[in-house]
Amino acid sequence: MKKENYEEYEENKKTSIWPVLIAVFVLVLVLGIIASFIIPSSYVVTQEYPVKEPRQERQVYYGDEPFTNTKCNMVNMLFSADVNQYDSRCIQDECSNTETYCYSKNWLGNCVEYRQRCIGTSCVKYSISCKLKIVNKERVSGKFVIGYGKWDYDDNEFKKIGSDYIWVNALDEGYKYWSFNKLTTESLGCYATWDTPQRQECKDFIDYRKVKKEKDVTVYYDSTKTRQVTKYAPLFMIWTGQVRYYEYVSG
Repeated sequence: MKKENYEEYEENKKTSIWPVLIAVFVLVLVLGIIASFIIPSSYVVTQEYPVKEPRQERQVYYGDEPFTNTKCNMVNMLFSADVNQYDSRCIQDECSNTETYCYSKNWLGNCVEYRQRCIGTSCVKYSISCKLKIVNKERVSGKFVIGYGKWDYDDNEFKKIGSDYIWVNALDEGYKYWSFNKLTTESLGCYATWDTPQRQECKDFIDYRKVKKEKDVTVYYDSTKTRQVTKYAPLFMIWTGQVRYYEYVSG
């Protein structure tokens, strides 16, 4: 083969390969574009998600605490009372029986004047002595307010003479004395009234009160954490920035 023909052959050969190369390049480009839409590629996303973080805290609260309390009430005192007449004496009497006797005679011995004289008497007024006895059966002293006098059995009525008080020590006795006069025609007796004194009675019982207390408790607070997650998307989305590399998830 001549030299001119060989050079022409080589030149034609180089010229004819370019369309093939261009076609191959276009095919590869098309295939790459198609692959970027179809074939997924991985990428790393930073995710933020909520969590409950435990934490120890000192909690203050108010709770019931038992304690011994005392409750006091006023109660009637235990005692006994007795009224009696311990003496009666006559303070006025009258003649109850008389006789006639010769008071004066003449010279012949004959009675010229007669008179009456008492040969017997009887009491018409007495002094009555009374006594009130109070026995305190308690282990505390008490003040007993009394009214004293006489009882009229004819009128069925208490006739008060006066008022007083008797202070009686614990487990002891107290007395009140008085007197009154009465005629034999009157039906009277010793009589007294009294108020029942009171004393304080206290008893212990279990009561409850609110007190401030403390305790260690675990408290959970809302917080967030992050994690790295691998995801997949077509290449064209990654290249064009259509994917998010940071996101928040609810759980």
